[in-house]
Amino acid sequence: MRSQLISLAFIAAALQAADADAKPRRVVVLEFDGPRRLADSGRSAVMGVLGDQYNIVATKNWDTARARAAGRGPQQWRQASKQAGVDAVIEGWVQAEGRHHVLTVAVREAATGRELDTLSVRIKDDGVTPDASQKLGVQLDDLLSWIDGDINADPTPTLPDVRTMRPLLGARDPDRDRRRIDDEDDDADDRSSDRRRSKTRRDDRVGRDDRRDRDGRDDRNGRDGRDEVRDDRRDDRRDARDDRRDDRDQRDDRDDRHDDRDSDRRASDEPKLKKVATAEETDQDTRDLVKLFGPESKEAEIVTEGKTTHKPKPTPRFLIGAGPYVSARGMAFDYDPTAKGSPPEYPGQTLKGFAASAAVYPMPREKEDGKISGVGFSFDIAHSVLSTFTAMDDTGYGDYTMEHSAWQAGIHYRYPYEFLAIDLDGSYGNFTHRIVDLPESIQIPDTSYSYLGIGAHLDLQVTEGTTVGFGAHYLYLLSAGDISDEDWYGSGTAWGATLDGDVLIPISGALYVKGAVQYQRVKVDFEGSGMLSDAWGVWDVVDSSISGSASLGVKF
Repeated sequence: MRSQLISLAFIAAALQAADADAKPRRVVVLEFDGPRRLADSGRSAVMGVLGDQYNIVATKNWDTARARAAGRGPQQWRQASKQAGVDAVIEGWVQAEGRHHVLTVAVREAATGRELDTLSVRIKDDGVTPDASQKLGVQLDDLLSWIDGDINADPTPTLPDVRTMRPLLGARDPDRDRRRIDDEDDDADDRSSDRRRSKTRRDDRVGRDDRRDRDGRDDRNGRDGRDEVRDDRRDDRRDARDDRRDDRDQRDDRDDRHDDRDSDRRASDEPKLKKVATAEETDQDTRDLVKLFGPESKEAEIVTEGKTTHKPKPTPRFLIGAGPYVSARGMAFDYDPTAKGSPPEYPGQTLKGFAASAAVYPMPREKEDGKISGVGFSFDIAHSVLSTFTAMDDTGYGDYTMEHSAWQAGIHYRYPYEFLAIDLDGSYGNFTHRIVDLPESIQIPDTSYSYLGIGAHLDLQVTEGTTVGFGAHYLYLLSAGDISDEDWYGSGTAWGATLDGDVLIPISGALYVKGAVQYQRVKVDFEGSGMLSDAWGVWDVVDSSISGSASLGVKF
């Protein structure tokens, strides 16, 4: 019967442990950082590989539990994990590495906030491939293998302790038997001591009685005999009190010894508390060491175990740059060769100056770890410095000061997609060429083109941070300056276009260098209302320039 009861107890405990192991394992997958499409693809892949074996907790429930939890650090994580019923928290981010992207996934223990480990897989432009998903599944399963049930449930029962089951099943308890034997030995010792003391007292009483008898016979009526009898009785009472006191002291000693043995056994059975470093203390120590040695040092790599601590950075919103430029500009007239005269030649002339630009994209599509995107505004300005124009008249060749100035204000919408970014813009601006103190005999007019522009610019990311761009714009001319005056070539229709290319290379942190080339062309078809167009039969003019610039900029 006893063996059957033991078997039933073990079976019940095993079934209870199996039920505890069968409890669902709950994880929460937070929003991933990085380019939105790739970040969403990575998060979907992680949730897909976890959905078969784990219960996915809604991110909103976890955020609500974190907001309601009191305290900070591990205490807040512990309360939030119990409230939301979460075993592990999964984070992730996507970063560009050359022409590819890497998805990094971090797993944290929900009860403490401690980061267990990270894993990384390479993903393609169209998202996570099946091979990458399979690799994610295997690695995540290894990382999450520590979850053996619901951490918020009662501790998982283990097999019963035989020592605690024996009293219930009627079996012998060695500890109890040992205590009983000790008690019996103590009682036996006490009884032997009592017997020895009783025998001694009896012997003493017999001796005293004999003496009293002899003394009584010698002197029954004497006062000395009566005093001795009284003294003997007092001695007997005193001896009895001493015996009772000794018995009480012995019982107290036995009780003390038993209490000491029980206390020692309970102390040995109690689990020993260990000093465990919390996640907050460990992370703080690591951050202090990284700050001391520097994030790029070997010491920082050692204390972080070679893991890159990801800290999301705000997406850049501002671009400011400035630098020199060089331009060559010329005008070519188309006229009637049979006319009595011809317009002057205006071959290409070199201009030098400085240019500056500024742009702001205040509302990027991704607020962290993203690229410049969304609606933006820009302003560009340029002005020549120490540029001259060489021309010939009846007196010979002469050098004259050439002034060139340009400005443009634009509104943009920039949309990044994988390694590409397209920037659509509309603009309003002006560029002017003016020759100072040019003699009237050299009939080259000043120009000042005001325009409305529309176009696009395409940037291609070739390496981490380095981009190559191409752009094209159409210019609807609003005015042309002196060239359209009636004293010169008169009114007409005009249009323009620009083609440009640039390379942007990051230097350090937010600094970058940018090189650009631009070709600009304006054509004016005259109606023949001007004095010179009528005299020389000028039909149209093409005003073109090509320029190159270099600038140092900052992006933040």
